Amino acid sequence: MNAVASLLTGGFLAGYRTHILGAIIAIQAVAGWAMGDMTLAQLIDQIPEIAGGLGLMTLRAAVPKKE
Repeated sequence: MNAVASLLTGGFLAGYRTHILGAIIAIQAVAGWAMGDMTLAQLIDQIPEIAGGLGLMTLRAAVPKKE
């Protein structure tokens, strides 16, 4: 049962959750512009979010795993 709970809650990605969140934030903003959902001006307005997401990945920020 522990394996199922770990799979459903993402426990197997404990050290990488922040990296995945950072990638999703950056990709979501760029994909919105690429699909035409936002203008270039709106994309430029989202640069702090993109930089923050990429910064999380670059700095390898991680939340310590509880034991």
